[in-house]
Amino acid sequence: IITCPGQNQWGLTYDDGPTVNEAAPGTDDTAGLRSHLDSAGLKATFFIVGVNAVRNPTEIAASYGSGHHICAHTYTHHPLTSLTNEQIVAEFMYTESLIFQQIKKRPLYFRPPYGDIDNRVR
Repeated sequence: IITCPGQNQWGLTYDDGPTVNEAAPGTDDTAGLRSHLDSAGLKATFFIVGVNAVRNPTEIAASYGSGHHICAHTYTHHPLTSLTNEQIVAEFMYTESLIFQQIKKRPLYFRPPYGDIDNRVR
């Protein structure tokens, strides 16, 4: 997304989740953020890291069920230009599969970790 359709419009995006605060679940984690967004009537886009999805699988479905957009952010969060073509494909496929298992939809968008992109990643 490059521009918003109108003035004073913002897109809320969150990377690297889902997370769970083991010491105080619902505080400083994906569930807490989602609760705040939902109570404020706001929707956001969550860019999911595969290894975090494995650790916290129910958070993806809960966020999606609340009307938030779910997108991919790789499986391991490594800079993609440092990987082989096969590793790049695996990063996409593993994360897409995890998201699909939770919400029965494939992510339409992707955000590269660190903005690290080249012609192979495009």
